[in-house]
Amino acid sequence: LLDDARNLIGMIQKDCLGSFKTAWEGLEIQVKAAHWQRLALWLLQRSPLAMPEFLYITAQSSHKPDCRMVVDCFQFLATHYPEEWVYWSKGSLTHASVIQTCLDRKNWPIAKVPQNSFRLYMACTDYSGLCNVLQWMKEGHNLGGWNILNLVRGFVKHQDAERALEAFQYIATLNDERFNMDSSGVMRHCCKILTLDSVADGPNGRNFRILPKLLEMGIRPDRDMMNLVLLNAFRTGDPQLGLDVLDFMQNRSYDFDAYTYSILLTDAVARGDRERVSTLIKEIEGLPEIRRNSHVASKLMHAYYAFVAKNMDAEIEPSRIFYAMLDLYVELYDITPLKELLLVPSEYTPTVKGLNEQPTLIALFLVIATYFRCQRRYQHVERIYLRFRGLVLQGHKHFAPLAATDHTYNVFLTTLRDNPHGMRLCVRIVQDMLQSPPTITVKDESEKRTINHVKPAAQTWTILLGAFLYNKQPYAAEKVKEMMAKHNIEYNQVVWNTVINGYANAQNIPDLAMAIRTMEEQGFVVDEYTMRSLRYLHNPERLWEVMDEFDQVESMSREEAKVREQKPPEPRVTRSPEEEAAREHEELLEQGLRRLIEKKKAKY
Repeated sequence: LLDDARNLIGMIQKDCLGSFKTAWEGLEIQVKAAHWQRLALWLLQRSPLAMPEFLYITAQSSHKPDCRMVVDCFQFLATHYPEEWVYWSKGSLTHASVIQTCLDRKNWPIAKVPQNSFRLYMACTDYSGLCNVLQWMKEGHNLGGWNILNLVRGFVKHQDAERALEAFQYIATLNDERFNMDSSGVMRHCCKILTLDSVADGPNGRNFRILPKLLEMGIRPDRDMMNLVLLNAFRTGDPQLGLDVLDFMQNRSYDFDAYTYSILLTDAVARGDRERVSTLIKEIEGLPEIRRNSHVASKLMHAYYAFVAKNMDAEIEPSRIFYAMLDLYVELYDITPLKELLLVPSEYTPTVKGLNEQPTLIALFLVIATYFRCQRRYQHVERIYLRFRGLVLQGHKHFAPLAATDHTYNVFLTTLRDNPHGMRLCVRIVQDMLQSPPTITVKDESEKRTINHVKPAAQTWTILLGAFLYNKQPYAAEKVKEMMAKHNIEYNQVVWNTVINGYANAQNIPDLAMAIRTMEEQGFVVDEYTMRSLRYLHNPERLWEVMDEFDQVESMSREEAKVREQKPPEPRVTRSPEEEAAREHEELLEQGLRRLIEKKKAKY
């Protein structure tokens, strides 16, 4: 390096965004051209993590480096320093913001933009950057097949179906057999676009918004696309539309795969169609490859949980129900994790020889949930919770990830909520959620990862609140509401219905009336669950009387406030002691009612 170049290197390493920027802007174009490549090579070889700031400053100079050389520098960093580059940051700069700045549209060459520069730019840019690329392509520039598909994927990520379709139509203009309309890459991106599809009413009846446009472009749907069409049809809430799509698939001899059956099982369970689920299970039993699919296995376990475990027949022994769930689990998954949780009875013997694959989180959760549907004794709940908690804190590779959501914790709480002896453990569970370390390292030999431990959300607090109300512990319930306020938990419809249910059971008419008033003021409505709670009232007429009294007091307060604003001060009137005492009594009574309303409002 020349002496002046060495001076520039020193500035880059010490104050790139300050002194180097000033010195660089003061150089002539010939000097910049002579120095840039030497500085870039020196930094890549000896100080690669100083390279991003160097590129950031020089790319914004009045004389910019060649776009291809900038891209080469980025690719060198990504290849040789992948982790350091992805997580690089300095002040407000990140690796993504540096790429966006250096490869911004104003820096693109007029004649031809390198294809890899588009790929880098689109991977890091925001929605407006994607729109710039689309506009550039609409002006007649060639983006290339892979980059067009990357652009489509970017718009899908931002939920913009219209622009995704607009970009996708340029695929048809390419004279490249790799991007024929029936090629795997093109069809895969059609599937991505279809994830945004929905049904709309038109002059010719109901129809999909996106599918007809893809068909007009010459796309012929394969099974993967039809699976998404089937999924979108069931998502409309109109089962007949889904069945029509299913008939179409059967008439056109589409082979059903695991994803098809997962969609069908999900819909049948959601609609509570037990007969349909039984039919699908019989079909799947004759398809061993599909039955061994982890997604289908989870759907089968969920169907069993929804129809059998949650709605147990009183004539069936609970242990038989749990053993049947274990049999479903063992067909595919290793039972060792459940034994570590102390969940498998010593007398249980699997009826089938399974594949011993690593269990999914959904499978583990469903077995745990089923166990507590069948076994609700406090001693068992406490023993298994303490074991679960210990495994989570140890970073167990199967159970620590369950602590990333509140579902498993809520199962323990739900099991205990109608047991008066379980209230202390309920409080401990919520405290454990609050006091857990923010992140837990998972001990997994295959990969190093951490999970963010969940904090109790509205549903968890609602279960705890409902437990105290059910067990007639109103003071504890009030403490729970104070904790909810402390942790900024917003009331939703379920929380309000739980509060109202508790007051109705306790025949606490004033608090019940104020809860209903406050709920309505916050935009929620009295629904069927609210009305169901009001049936517990011994004297429902008194509730409406109290609400009318609250309305009258508030109305009087508003009117008096208006009068005080409009009326001039009244002259002092001399009253007898009896009149003065009566007036003070009325004022004290009215102030007491106002304070009562304000106090009850403050609870929420």
